[in-house]
Amino acid sequence: MKRYLSIFLFSCCLPLASLSQHSVMLRSGNVTPSPAAVNETTHTAPEVVNGKYYRFIQFKQLPDAQQKEELGKKGIVLYNYIPHNTYMAAIPASLNLSTIPSENIYAIFPIEAIHKLDKFLAARQYPDWAMQGKNKIELVVTHHPDINHEAVAALLATEGIQINNSLPDVQAYSIFADTKDIDKIA
Repeated sequence: MKRYLSIFLFSCCLPLASLSQHSVMLRSGNVTPSPAAVNETTHTAPEVVNGKYYRFIQFKQLPDAQQKEELGKKGIVLYNYIPHNTYMAAIPASLNLSTIPSENIYAIFPIEAIHKLDKFLAARQYPDWAMQGKNKIELVVTHHPDINHEAVAALLATEGIQINNSLPDVQAYSIFADTKDIDKIA
């Protein structure tokens, strides 16, 4: 069975286990957000992709179907559940967050590049089986389902990243990259 290290492009992370109520468990390690007023959440122009930006939204309690529907009506799409009570979310750049029901939201916080990395990549510990020569590494890069797969390929090509295999059913690419480019890719 072939193994892969992963970079989660455009913020795709998998849960592990949890240590505290507000700890978010990512493949790169634990993250504990600070609560802040929802309307204080901001984004920058380079973060906007197809009119949306991406954040983690951590809830005080898991949102029920009605709460999810209310967020959906505002254009917020919740992806990938991550313990505890956290989802990755696509948020319309034009949305004024003060208009969303926020009494159940603990925190909305950025998805940093480090959050997108496998723990081995984050620690710069590259397994021999993933290496292709001295500085080249084979990785799997994934993206949100609402990002055009071919657009990601074009972006990777623009950055000089060699695509080994396209995996559109799982919104991913197998790539070969220089280890020095891992952070840039994330």
